[in-house]
Amino acid sequence: MSVPGVAAPAPLRQHLGETLSLAAPVMVARAGVLVMVVVDTVMTGLAASDELAFYAIATAPFTLLMLLGIGLMTGVVVLVAQAAGAGRSAECGAIWRMGVLDGLILGGLGALLLLPAEGMLRALGQSEALAVHGGEVTRMFAIGLPAVLMHTATAFFLEGIRRPHVNIAVMVLANLVNALLNYGLIYGELGLPAMGGAGAALATSIARWFMFLALLVYAWRMQGAEGFGVRGGSGGGLALQRRLLALGLPVAAAQGLETAAFQMLTIFGGWLGTTQLAAYQALNNLIALVYMLTLGLSTATAVRVGGAVGRNAPIDARRAAWIGVAAGAGIMLLLGPVLLLFRETIAQGYTNDPHVLLLMAPAMALLAPVIIVDCTQGVLAGALRGGSDVWIPTTLYVTGFWVVQVPVAWLCAFRLDLGVPGLLLGILAGCTVASLLLGTRLHLVARSGRLVAAG
Repeated sequence: MSVPGVAAPAPLRQHLGETLSLAAPVMVARAGVLVMVVVDTVMTGLAASDELAFYAIATAPFTLLMLLGIGLMTGVVVLVAQAAGAGRSAECGAIWRMGVLDGLILGGLGALLLLPAEGMLRALGQSEALAVHGGEVTRMFAIGLPAVLMHTATAFFLEGIRRPHVNIAVMVLANLVNALLNYGLIYGELGLPAMGGAGAALATSIARWFMFLALLVYAWRMQGAEGFGVRGGSGGGLALQRRLLALGLPVAAAQGLETAAFQMLTIFGGWLGTTQLAAYQALNNLIALVYMLTLGLSTATAVRVGGAVGRNAPIDARRAAWIGVAAGAGIMLLLGPVLLLFRETIAQGYTNDPHVLLLMAPAMALLAPVIIVDCTQGVLAGALRGGSDVWIPTTLYVTGFWVVQVPVAWLCAFRLDLGVPGLLLGILAGCTVASLLLGTRLHLVARSGRLVAAG
């Protein structure tokens, strides 16, 4: 029997099909973002292990600010999905334009904060070589920070209106641009200066500006742009900004806390030594690449939950949430054995330094369980975000990543003298606790009907 004003629930098979069909292009697009970093890591590592260490330490301050900004952009995809689901398509363009403006401002401020990176790295106890050369790499990364955030706002807008496919084509082209520029700027080919890790970061920054500009042109000229309010209409003003911040601030806090915890492990890697840091960077890069699949599922789950609450379908919202979580865990269970089976080949793809390979070998066995719990906590967070439940999950992130992950990683790496594998054990512990806490939270809010549209 249907309840007046409440949409009838869709079958489970339909939920799974819609989640995977939406997640697939988002996964590819998100993976495309990190493929640039993978290419940077591989090409820099093949140049010299020291250059890979300089590149790795530079990611600590840059990635923290980048993901804080991306977290603030999250309100774009949630509000666009909810507006589209409720039949208010004309509001979507105003949400997007506000997001792009926020990205420009936040990216510019973040880039300024990264300029004195050398001093920051010294203050974090890094060696003189890591501080000097890592600071140079960080400044090259800073050039692309505004582009990353504006591209993210635009990609979120397109995902919210279920047009994510164009971002795949943009990613393919951007990765070709990045690889070509890497060849020139890392090794000094094509008439360009040999800059090592700094050249890899500069190439990626240029490619990120290309990504934003390409999506901007598409969004402005796409079919139906007028109906989505892309080129004008109500701007929403301060009321819209408050709604974006209400969703984005807690997500930024959660992502910032999570990222800071992961980057703290990078700092620990620097304390272990240059070779150990290079090994950890390769392993962490592989985990991050797999996590791009998680981000695709997390975004798809947030969009589907947001769309369900927008059309007042609580049962669909609950089913969309748990099916997204189950799909993520299932994919990682299939992928884990593949990483284990080909671990030596994968490691050799990152570096030809025998000392780095020796350090990576024992840690590779931990990748399978790490990616399963990491994916689970990521999709759970997306499901809660789609239902506008954001502040309490933020406190759960603090528990999982700072109360558990960082201390366990430090204890295992230094006190138990496990080195690089100890850092991965910290990640495993933190993500496991975060998954349990977020899963409990989703069960409680979904059962009580508190997955709701953003106010």
